[in-house]
Amino acid sequence: MDNTQKLAFKESLKKMWKSDAFKAIAVLCIIALMSALILSVVHRYTIVDEEAVLREKVGEVYPSSPVTTSVDVSSYRNIDNSVILNAFVAEDGAYIILSKSKKAYNSGTGITLIVVIKEGIILCVQNYLSSETPGLGTRALKESYLSQYVGVEANALAVRDQVEIRDPNEQTVKIEYIGGATKSSTGVRISVTAAATFYIREAAK
Repeated sequence: MDNTQKLAFKESLKKMWKSDAFKAIAVLCIIALMSALILSVVHRYTIVDEEAVLREKVGEVYPSSPVTTSVDVSSYRNIDNSVILNAFVAEDGAYIILSKSKKAYNSGTGITLIVVIKEGIILCVQNYLSSETPGLGTRALKESYLSQYVGVEANALAVRDQVEIRDPNEQTVKIEYIGGATKSSTGVRISVTAAATFYIREAAK
């Protein structure tokens, strides 16, 4: 490149830097970078808040003993139609399990329960997240209904070799299903069964 070409190139660069189009592009790039930075910060603190909210809820559900350990569930093999979202172990050895059933009247949201199991016995079952039909499906999420699982042995509900949950009529534990809210009742059953299965598998390690 000779001197004339170099001068011409420099002039074109100067014009480009001074042009309104270039300034507009530069401003847009800066805005995009700032937006990405802000979103990453917000996302980070949102995750922290969600974890804090969950731990606070766990403390409310099981105030008997402080949570000391968070269980890694990332590689856990879930049984059909369920997901173990999170699990904690309290100082006294109780497992506090966040278990979601994909089957429910509103399958988009599903039914997520907090299930507390200690020494092989279900101590508590509480609704954590759901969007079942008010006045109908929500009856399966009331404490009066969920309490039928309290005192049941996790071993009696847990799924072992088979992946599918057995027919309710074939279960050794008889659980009441609410008429007109069978899908919600089934969703609760799946969620509790998934938590019991997780407990049995983890406790056996």
